[in-house]
Amino acid sequence: MEINKLNSIEQFFSLTGCDFQCYDIGRNIRRLDKQELAKFEQTELPCSTPFLQHTWLAILFWPVNNVGISDSQHTPAAHFVWFIKLPLDEQARLNLAARDDFLKRLYDALNQYLLTINNSDKSQLHTLENAMKDNPYGFQPKPEQMANFHALAQKHLRLPPSGYYESAQAWFAGDNQFNHWEKLGFQGLADFAARLDESYSQNTAESTTPLSNEQILINALKQIPAQPFLALSRCLENHPISATLSQAVYQRAEHELTRNTEPQSLASFCAAAIRATSQSQSAHQPAQFILQILESPAGRDIEVLATISGRCWQSLKQYEVLMPWLEVLAKTRHGQGAFNAVLADLMFIPGMREPVLQAFRSPERSGQLSQAIGAFFSNLQQAGGRL
Repeated sequence: MEINKLNSIEQFFSLTGCDFQCYDIGRNIRRLDKQELAKFEQTELPCSTPFLQHTWLAILFWPVNNVGISDSQHTPAAHFVWFIKLPLDEQARLNLAARDDFLKRLYDALNQYLLTINNSDKSQLHTLENAMKDNPYGFQPKPEQMANFHALAQKHLRLPPSGYYESAQAWFAGDNQFNHWEKLGFQGLADFAARLDESYSQNTAESTTPLSNEQILINALKQIPAQPFLALSRCLENHPISATLSQAVYQRAEHELTRNTEPQSLASFCAAAIRATSQSQSAHQPAQFILQILESPAGRDIEVLATISGRCWQSLKQYEVLMPWLEVLAKTRHGQGAFNAVLADLMFIPGMREPVLQAFRSPERSGQLSQAIGAFFSNLQQAGGRL
């Protein structure tokens, strides 16, 4: 087969006899359909969740019709993955030079792969998986990110979860009285968060009725220690959750706010609650909770403020939420540097620049916020950047 040009990632996998599924794994993990990916590749669409001025993608691929893979390898486990990051321009669209360079590297990898197939060595699909190892666009996700991606991909492929899943189910069901949480594997937490719709049978004297994972989590939230909740929040942020579960998280956070909790621990718990509910299906609860947090001592912590903008930017499109958030950010003890960094990150997200600029012009802004805004633009100008 002679290949003269490669135009897209989808074309690459079609020519290798593979199907694929792409995931955006920058701020959280979500599936990208092939049409959205194609429009992004052609710069018709910006990256919807840019992070550090890059798009971060996981591309899961597998052979179809047994092309390019031996019979002994053609099993349900024959799935491979690439992790790639590509730079974006100032509008969060794919950098054209990087796109062309990446496709050129795919073209070279494709020709090398087709050569091995033509030489009758049909066990070389692993060479495609290894194509990102020496590729400047490849990266290695953090262990937490890997665990969450694995949990989500296994769910989407209708494959079983890891061996840690059942232990996590049993723990949240209270089988160990919520003790020994240190023994919970993070992969089990990720699998549990990805499968809130599945059931767990509590064979106890009180009940033999199966409960959903969501319901056992709702029941557990009143009692579980803070540390396992903090870990779980980094899994829940990757999934849409119901208004009922969101409310249970908020109620636990409100309980923490009324306790005489050490300030840093309280801030970490509130940040975790914001993460966990960042994809809440409730139309109003997230914004209400953010306002409540901003009025509390925890709201002045930079981790909380950055989590709000980094995970719940949709709520900041509301003027009545954005203005209090800006006021608190301008007054944080972390200073102008933190204000500049958090704002620059927020304004790079498509759809956020205009709401922020409108808030900057508000006659209701305080003198301290006005000063912070002026310093932000001054710093931007000195750095040679533009909005």
